[in-house]
Amino acid sequence: MNGNGHSVPEAKVNGRSGTPKTHFIIRRPIQKRVLLVFGTRPEAIKMAPVVKELQRFPQRFRPLVCVTAQHRELLDEVLRAFQIKVDYDLNIMTASQTLEEITVKVLKGIARVCEEARPSVVLVQGDTTTTLAAALAAFYCGIPVGHVEAGLRTYDRENPYPEEMNRRLTSHLADYHYAPTPAARENLLREGIPRTRILVTGNTIVDALQWMLKRLRPASGRLKGLRQVDWKRDRIVLVTAHRRESWGRPLERICAALRSMLKLDDGIHVVFPVHPNPAVTGTVHRLLDGMARVHLLPPPFLPGLPRAFESKRSGNHGFRRYSRGGGEPWKASRGDARNDRTARGHSGRAWRAGGHGNESDSGCRKNGAFQA
Repeated sequence: MNGNGHSVPEAKVNGRSGTPKTHFIIRRPIQKRVLLVFGTRPEAIKMAPVVKELQRFPQRFRPLVCVTAQHRELLDEVLRAFQIKVDYDLNIMTASQTLEEITVKVLKGIARVCEEARPSVVLVQGDTTTTLAAALAAFYCGIPVGHVEAGLRTYDRENPYPEEMNRRLTSHLADYHYAPTPAARENLLREGIPRTRILVTGNTIVDALQWMLKRLRPASGRLKGLRQVDWKRDRIVLVTAHRRESWGRPLERICAALRSMLKLDDGIHVVFPVHPNPAVTGTVHRLLDGMARVHLLPPPFLPGLPRAFESKRSGNHGFRRYSRGGGEPWKASRGDARNDRTARGHSGRAWRAGGHGNESDSGCRKNGAFQA
C-alpha cells in the first residue's frame, strides 16, 4: 500500500514455471470505536455535531452514544431533534439526586459500558458531573479520553459549583483536549498540558445552531403561549436562571428585580423558561406566577430561541452562545459575571454582553441600558 492508502501490486513467482503473477494485497482502514458520553441537555446539544461528523466516515469511525440521563426529559428532547440513536442508556436520574449519587452511578455504569464496548477513545464534553465521572471511569479502564470544550476556567473553586472543579479535574484525566478558543488553550498550557495534546476547534454549539436553523420552519421560533405579545412593539426579556449558585436568595433577588422592572415599564414582557428543578420552580412560581406580562414556560429547545426574541437577559451559557450565532443581543445577569467572562473567553469583545448582577436594586438602576 502506498502513502495515499491505495493498494499496490506485489509480484510473486510461480515456483513451477517461473512466470510472474500479480497478487493484490488490500488493507482496509482500521475502524475506531468512539464512545461519546453525555448526560444533560447542554452536553447533548454540543456533542450532537461531533456525533454527526463521525457518522460521515463509517469506514474510519464507529460512534457509540452513551447517555447517563443525568437529565431525562430535557435530554430526550435533544436526541429527538438531532435524530441521534442511543447505544447505551444508563438512565440514572432520580428525584432530588445528589452529586455523590450521580458520580457513583456514572462511574460504575461507564465502567461496564467500556468493558462491553471496548472503545478506542471516550469523548466527554464540558464540565458536568457526568463529564468528570465518565472521564475517571475511562481512565480506570485504561482508555484514552478526549475532552470537548476543554480549558474553560474561572479559577474560583466555588463559582460555578461544581463545574469549575469538574472541568479542572477532567483536564488532568484527559489525553486529548479540544479547546474552544485560544484563551482556553492558554489556560491548559499554564496547567502543564502539552501543546501537542491541545487542538483549538471553536465551540460546537455554533455547529449545532447552524445544523438546526437549516431545519427550522420560519414560524417555529415563536413559542406557544405568547400570542398576546406584540412582537413589533413590545420588548421581550428572556430570563434563564437555573445554575446551582443562583438557588435561594440570588434567585429571589432576580425575581424581585423583574417585578420592579415590570412596574417601571409597561412595554416589557418577561419570558421565563423555568427549569424543572424544584429549587428553581418553587421560587420562580412563588414570586412571579400570576403577574401581568410574565410568561412562565417549560424549558423549550434552545435553537428556536434566537429567532424568537429581540432582547434577552440570561444567566445561561448555552443561550448566550446561541444568541451570538443568531446575531442577537443578550445581557448577563449572573452574580459572577466577572469570573464568567474569564471562563468563557472575552465575552465583552466577542459577544454583545453586559453584566448586571443579581441584586434587585442594581438590576433596576441599569434598566435603561438593559432596554437599549
